[in-house]
Parts: sequence; structure tokens; C-alpha cells
Amino acid sequence: MALIPRDDGPVRGAHDEAFWLWHMVNAYSTVPGDGDVVLEYVQWAHLSLGAPVEGQRPNPGGPVRAVIDPFRGTMHRTQLDDSRIEPRRIGDRLIGRQHLWTAVASGTGDVDLLPGEYDAIRRYDTEDGTGASVLWRAGDLSVGEPVFAPSTGNGSGGNGYWMTYATDRTHASSWLLVIPADNPGSGPLARVRIPVRVPLGLHGNWLRTEERTLSP
Repeated sequence: MALIPRDDGPVRGAHDEAFWLWHMVNAYSTVPGDGDVVLEYVQWAHLSLGAPVEGQRPNPGGPVRAVIDPFRGTMHRTQLDDSRIEPRRIGDRLIGRQHLWTAVASGTGDVDLLPGEYDAIRRYDTEDGTGASVLWRAGDLSVGEPVFAPSTGNGSGGNGYWMTYATDRTHASSWLLVIPADNPGSGPLARVRIPVRVPLGLHGNWLRTEERTLSP
């Protein structure tokens, strides 16, 4: 793994056993310019979005926190749990800075789902490094990647809402779910019925109306 300094300093490398991932979550320095680098991502044991490999669970990987020493070139990985999740998100205002939580689309194992399909939202508290989590089971809904929408005036991204599309598996209707960030286990505060079907996807973002840039 290569660490490229933002100040045009020398590129530093870190080495560990090979692993596979689809999405990074965030990375930050514990002491800017002079400390370890903390990297969080979702690790997979094989190239897959959930299709089982003979003799293995669908995803014997899970959320991982890696601590990289850029001066010694070492990398220590800690798997936080073995839940089937993908991908994890933080509030975008905290990218490159220390974050306290992440939210993910998660599989509960209660029902048979397609590869890449999830039936719960899980939020991880990452401040203490243990990966303690809160789960909201979506029932008949298949949910997409949650995106954080901060409350008005909250520049740090600590309070607000998780928003995600969902598809009702019983009749393929589409919904927008608004889930409180401070109590995600309670489920949606609001459900907005969408008049057309919106396929589940990845990497959606929400912008305040006045933040949009329109072409002339």
C-alpha cells in the first residue's frame, strides 16, 4: 500500500498480506503529518458481491480498521465483525478527518437475498475502535447505500439523518427512507413513496437546493 503525502513529500509504503476490497470508508492521520494513518474499509475473502464460494460463507470478511505506520512500513488490521455489508459511509464533511460513526447496508441472514442485496441498515460507532453497532431490520424492504444528510447549521456532520432508497420485495414499489442519525435502530422517521420504481444502486448523494450548481 502506498501513502502519498499531501505536501509533496516522499511516498511511503506499507506491507501486509494480500486482501480484497470494493470500497474504502475513510482514512486520516492520528497526528497530521507525523502519526499513524487509520484506514477503514470493507474486506472480502474473495472477488464477489455475496455469491457463495463452495465451503465458505457468502462473505467471511467484514468491516476492518487498519492502522498503518508510515515510517516503519507496517500495517495492523482489526476485523470489527463478520457482518455482510457494503459499502460503509460517513458524513462527507468528515472525509480525511477522524469520524465517530459509519452507516452501511447490511444483510441480516433472515431471508434469502440476491448477491449485493441487503435488508437492514447498520450503524457502527467507531470512536473507541470496538465497532459496536446498532441495527434496523427493514423487513420486506431491500435497502441501498445510506447517505448522511446533516441537520441545518451542523457543519461538523454529527447530527442529522441517514437517507436511503428502498424497494419493497412484495410488490417492487420504491421508497425514500429518512432515518435519525442519533437513533437509527428506531427506524425511519419518514417514508416517501416514489411514483416510479427506482432500482437500488450505490453512491447517491444529497445536496441542499442552494448548493446545486446548474449549467447556464
